[in-house]
Amino acid sequence: YSCPICSKAMFDMSKVWKQMDDE
Repeated sequence: YSCPICSKAMFDMSKVWKQMDDE
């Protein structure tokens, strides 16, 4: 990713998806 914010947003989304997967 060219911008750190974009990569951070993607990382956050991955965490959210993982949390949803846990439930």
